[in-house]
Parts: sequence; C-alpha cells; structure tokens
Amino acid sequence: MAFDLMYEAMKRSIEQEEWKELGFKSAAQNILYVKQEPYFWTIAYYEGWKEQGQAAGTKYVRIDLCLKYCHYDELQYSILYPGQSMKFSNKLRANSKQKCRDRLWSRPYLFPWDDEKEDYEKLAGDILRTVHEEMKKIMEDAEKAGGLDAYFIAHPELNPRLSVFACIDKKDYSKAQEILLRAEVSKEVILVNAGNEEQLTRLKKRYPKTAEGVTTFGRDSHDIFADYCMAVQQGLEWTAELVLYSLPL
Repeated sequence: MAFDLMYEAMKRSIEQEEWKELGFKSAAQNILYVKQEPYFWTIAYYEGWKEQGQAAGTKYVRIDLCLKYCHYDELQYSILYPGQSMKFSNKLRANSKQKCRDRLWSRPYLFPWDDEKEDYEKLAGDILRTVHEEMKKIMEDAEKAGGLDAYFIAHPELNPRLSVFACIDKKDYSKAQEILLRAEVSKEVILVNAGNEEQLTRLKKRYPKTAEGVTTFGRDSHDIFADYCMAVQQGLEWTAELVLYSLPL
C-alpha cells in the first residue's frame, strides 16, 4: 500500500458523513482509533504481498482489530510500575509500548482493486465498512455474554490479557491466575539481576527450572500479573520490589 496515499485517503474518508459520527481518528499512517467511553478501539491495516494469495483485481489487506476498556492502560501501568502514574492520551492508548495489549484478532481480506485507477478513497471506504461491521458483531456478542468484561473472561483465547484484567476488575484474582497459567508467555520481559542471596532465592523459587549459577532472570509481564494476583490475595502491599523479585519467602 502506498502509505502516504492511503494515509491521506483514510484521513479524508473518516471525515465523510458516513463515518464522522462514529469518531474515527488517525493515530499513525496505518492506525485508526475510536474512543467510545468506557471502550477504546484501535484498528490497524497493512498491505500484504501477492504471494499471500492476492488475486487479480484485488488488494490484500490485513486488519488488526483491538478493543479494551480505557482504564486497562492505567491498570496495567499501576501493576508494572507501582507508585507511579502516567497520563494516557488517546494516541498513546492506540499506539505506544505502554498501552495494554488489546488485539482481538488479525485477519486477511481481499478488497476490490484496479491497478490502473489505484482508487485509495474507495479502498479506505471498504476497509471502514468492514471494520464497522466487525465492531458491531463484537458488541452484539458482548451483549449476549452479559457485558464486555464477561465476554473477555469467556474468551481468553482471543486475548488472555483482557480476560485477566476483567477478572482483576471483578476482584476474582484466582480466576485471573488460572487464565495466566494457561496463557502463553507475553514475551514482554524485564531482565532482573539478583543483587543478594535473598533476592536470588526468591527468583529461584519463582523459576525453579533455572540453571545453576544463573543470577539474571527474565520477568515476563504475565509472571508479574500472576504475582500481583497472589500478593493481593495474601494481603501484601504491591511494590516495585515485588515486581522485580517476586513474592517474599
């Protein structure tokens, strides 16, 4: 996708009458967001390659659809950085390293496309219509489930982070731990070096499969969220020291 052409076409399209009332905003060249309190949507769109199955007269576009409660960004930050605070702008909620991981799915689409005309305006409209229909389907499913939080909890396979935060909101910390136990690692890791024997013993207890002699540990964010849930259930004050070295012995 010619990023500049598509970016400008999408910016014009979201201002058209058909979409203006929905409140789509542009966060970056391939990212849109919609804030519908208490919800926050992010939509990313990427062009694929012909080898990925693009047929003649079509344009291959992968769409990522993301959804969360707005306050999940602050909740995540408070767990990873206790005692600190961060003001999240809409653009930070949509496109920053500190935002809550909120992708529900990533899907490929083949949209009508004429290589000679290269009508980016039409393509932008096709993407927006597709996204809007998918957004409506998700909210309909959430309503059937009893609310978006119940939908997240019922579908941890979509995004375990959202399920865990929904459980934490409900103070169901044991359920949050169950989901984290089944979830894959997040690959969001902080490296921690044990500075003394007590810290080393705590980290070894948390990671019993660590090889002998290792003093540096990778603390995956899912491990930290699980420790947070255990700390709350034990009545412990959650601190930056626990983030680094896990629960006391």
